[in-house]
Amino acid sequence: MKPLNLGISAFGPYADYQIVDFTKLGENGLFLITGETGAGKTSIFDAISFALYGRASGDSRDNYHRLRSDFAKEKDKTFVELEFLAGGETYKIKRTIKKRGQDVELSLPDSTILTGDGNTKQKISEIIGLDREQFKQIVMIAQNDFLRFLNSDTEERAKVLRRIFNTGDLRLFQEQLKQMLKEENDKRSLILHEFKRHEADAYNSAEIFKDYEQQINEKKTNLGEINKVLAELGQEKQRLAIAIANKEAVKSARQALDEANSRLGRANAALAGTAKAIEALPKYEQKQEEYNDILKQYKEAAENQKNLADILSGRKEIFNKQALLIKAQRNFEQMTDEYKEATELYLRAEEIFLRNQAGIIAKDLSPGKPCPVCGSTNHPNPAMQPAEHFSEAEIKSMRDKRDKKGAKRDAIYSECRALKTETDTLLKFFAEDIIKLFPEVKLEAAMKRFTKDLTETASGSSALLAGEKLNLMLKEKNDFIANINIESAKKELEALANSWEFYKKKKAKDEAELAASKTLVNERDKNIAKLLTEGRFVPNPEDLHKQEEILDSKIKGLNAERDKAGLKLNSLEKALNELQTAAKKLFETEERYKSIKQLSDTANGKLDFETFAQIIYFDRILRAANLRLRLMSQGRYTLIRKEGAEDARKKSGLDIEVLDSYTQKIRMASSLSGGEAFMASLSLALGLSDIVQQNAGGVYLDAMFVDEGFGSLDADVLELAIKTLLEMTGGKRIIGIISHISELHERIDKQIKVEKSMRGSRVYINI
Repeated sequence: MKPLNLGISAFGPYADYQIVDFTKLGENGLFLITGETGAGKTSIFDAISFALYGRASGDSRDNYHRLRSDFAKEKDKTFVELEFLAGGETYKIKRTIKKRGQDVELSLPDSTILTGDGNTKQKISEIIGLDREQFKQIVMIAQNDFLRFLNSDTEERAKVLRRIFNTGDLRLFQEQLKQMLKEENDKRSLILHEFKRHEADAYNSAEIFKDYEQQINEKKTNLGEINKVLAELGQEKQRLAIAIANKEAVKSARQALDEANSRLGRANAALAGTAKAIEALPKYEQKQEEYNDILKQYKEAAENQKNLADILSGRKEIFNKQALLIKAQRNFEQMTDEYKEATELYLRAEEIFLRNQAGIIAKDLSPGKPCPVCGSTNHPNPAMQPAEHFSEAEIKSMRDKRDKKGAKRDAIYSECRALKTETDTLLKFFAEDIIKLFPEVKLEAAMKRFTKDLTETASGSSALLAGEKLNLMLKEKNDFIANINIESAKKELEALANSWEFYKKKKAKDEAELAASKTLVNERDKNIAKLLTEGRFVPNPEDLHKQEEILDSKIKGLNAERDKAGLKLNSLEKALNELQTAAKKLFETEERYKSIKQLSDTANGKLDFETFAQIIYFDRILRAANLRLRLMSQGRYTLIRKEGAEDARKKSGLDIEVLDSYTQKIRMASSLSGGEAFMASLSLALGLSDIVQQNAGGVYLDAMFVDEGFGSLDADVLELAIKTLLEMTGGKRIIGIISHISELHERIDKQIKVEKSMRGSRVYINI
């Protein structure tokens, strides 16, 4: 990943919108980010980290109030936008921070736009190949962070490596093994407790099982003998019960016969009552015929009523149409007179106009001069101009008035024809309806009379057409229909039908009950006869009950003895089953316990799985770091991993020592001077950066930032440090050094200058 352009607004010390154009720094080489303390040098890297991951590079600068510029105006939005190169493709991301949450928008090379922190976070990790922690460790090398890493003990260093290389899964595996061992031990303890509860030796189970089986067999034999005696007593008790039951059966059978005879009497009475009720019902067929007659009269009257109403409605419509026709005819006569008058005026004016035109031409005629109209040179009787005259416009106006009146007259004529046609059609329909209702009417004479004077009162057939008799007949039909209560007749018929249906069903039910009662009486008669004729001896009930009491006492005692033996047998069988199950579980559990204990002891020993994996990573980091440290220290110092620990109670394996080739002695890393410690921590940081990139699937980052620490180096060491960093800028990598020391300012030409002021910081690029 290589940044191309960075835009910052209201972020950190930057109030106004600032652009950092990294493309001006070239494709590779060192550049310096310089400025006073607090100007905002590190904020440039914070902005890159925030744009990509939604968090700044340092945890102390990771919320709205700490990231938003104190210099910004209230209306200004806090946002960062970054254009960067990854895998040969260009991407753009903009992230706006708000008081509650963030808005993010990622533009992909194919113009696709992703929004939402969840979508963009996953995509950024795919594009760059690093999460935020790995990005922070690889791209931003901060002196304080790596001095702590250089001087920390195994425990602290393990936390850093766990976070970077995700070795926490191994640690989790170790803890899971411990938990599994505890669980298996708990299971083992529960099984041993089961043996202890039965007062049995868990490791001598074969002898115990043999003793239990012997006791179980003895109890089963005892139970068999008791059950045999109980069976014999049960048969004897059954014989007594039959004798007692025979006595009681005769008594119960007689009572049952009395009850059956009583039921038979009730059934006879019910059937007689139903027959009487049926006889009292009116005949349904007669009522049905009466209802049909009423319904027929009602329908005929309703049909006549509708026809009369339709005829009267048609008659009224004829009157209305005739009135409209008369009115239209009068309008036509009036408009015809107006059209004739307008035509006469127009023709007279046109004649005067033409005569006037001829007079104008004749006025200029002279003997021998050709006439402009006919060409004659002889003018015996030239036209004279009339006293009255009209203009051409007046003639046109008169013609237009005549034409309009003619058009209106024609429209009224069309209206008269349409009304006449409608009236004739209605009269035809009216005549057809009259014929249907009154076939005896002489229609032709009546229609002549009706059409001659529609408003005149007539008699006979014409009176029908005039509506007098029609209205009278309509009133008669209305009165007739009003006097017929068809719904009442219908309900009365339905009620009678329901009554017939009810009593038919009741009669069938009563007959069935009577038959059943007779059958029951016969059966119970036969039952009593059978009980009395079987020849059974019915003993004294008192002797029978006394014998029954003796048998019950014996049976009760034997049942108690059997129950006691059964409980003991169940207890023995249950205990044997539990011990056998426990023995099987103990064998299985101890096998698993031994395997898991061996694995847990190995994984959680003095050198546990996680530490072993971290040592492999750590050795690789030290080898990569020593390539830089030997160069910067001119071959004097080598970082080595300490094998043992001074305190056996503490975790070891990740401690760092320094081999001094001048003295050939090994000493603690904490004994290095300030400049030496910076060289060691920078080398360690660069080594860690190399290994993390290798571990992240060969991810190659084209940009790196080193933050401060160069002020503690002398000129020679500073020269070596810069040489080391320059060697790392081969290809297309750029490395930015964040520092304010003058030596670097003089040595590095490419610079990003950050100047602070009372209104916020600003960025300038010098090349």
